[in-house]
Amino acid sequence: PIGCAVMGVDLRKSCPPENVRKALEDEMANRGFIVFRGQQQLSAEEFVEASKWWGGRDIHSTHGVHPATPNYNRHIFRLSNDRSH
Repeated sequence: PIGCAVMGVDLRKSCPPENVRKALEDEMANRGFIVFRGQQQLSAEEFVEASKWWGGRDIHSTHGVHPATPNYNRHIFRLSNDRSH
């Protein structure tokens, strides 16, 4: 199966317990991506903090910043096939 929907995890809070984080990591590896249902829109900073749950405490980016990236945050890689962006 491709993808996995997860409910009950609030990406704005601190990292979940290790067993939950590991289960999410395993599902991401097995299914390719995870959709976190029921989330409020995250700020760019909240998005970066949640991404650190899976490593990368110091994020380094060598790509340019996409013009539609929130707050031009260089730690967010935005990929789009929309030619207007």
